[in-house]
Amino acid sequence: LISTLEQSGYVSQDQTTGLYSLGLKLFELGQIVYESMDLRSIVMPFLLEIGKKYEETVHLAVLSTGEVVYIEKVDSTHSIRIISNIGGRNPAHCTGVGKVMLAGLSEKELERIVIQKGLRRFTEKTITDLSELKRQLELIRIRGYAVDDEEIEVGLRCVAAPIKNHKGETIASISISGPIGRMDDIRFNGITRDIVDTADRI
Repeated sequence: LISTLEQSGYVSQDQTTGLYSLGLKLFELGQIVYESMDLRSIVMPFLLEIGKKYEETVHLAVLSTGEVVYIEKVDSTHSIRIISNIGGRNPAHCTGVGKVMLAGLSEKELERIVIQKGLRRFTEKTITDLSELKRQLELIRIRGYAVDDEEIEVGLRCVAAPIKNHKGETIASISISGPIGRMDDIRFNGITRDIVDTADRI
């Protein structure tokens, strides 16, 4: 076990004493957690603001090992709402938050994720073709937002926008999700404008 941890960089051995200490890999992981916590504290007031306005479920997510990880959320006030958990994971190719983050990757990084994770079908609307996914990601880059229109779950509609750092790199995304009956086109257009504006302000 120790040998495996050493090879992965989680522990290191002093060649003189033979004693082990914690490795740099744990420091790197700690930095990721620390930065995520800082991001959550910055973004939360914005999530509360837009969540209160639309009374729908709002998420903050990051991309980790090719999957979406939800690191913060504000629940809908409606009795019928989206069930999700902080720390929960979803595929990237069929979620609004996932697609908007995939759009910020290089083609090589995107293809690596698709090879590792695949393009599993969840509904009839799920994108399962890499060429079609690339075409949609290009559209997302132009528009500045991504839509999940019943791609991971029938009856669920979502719009997401990227959060970028000072270098213009996508580091996270925020979204609003709700049942398709409450996310009609007129309301959805207003939500889309607000989620993009909120992400820009963050």
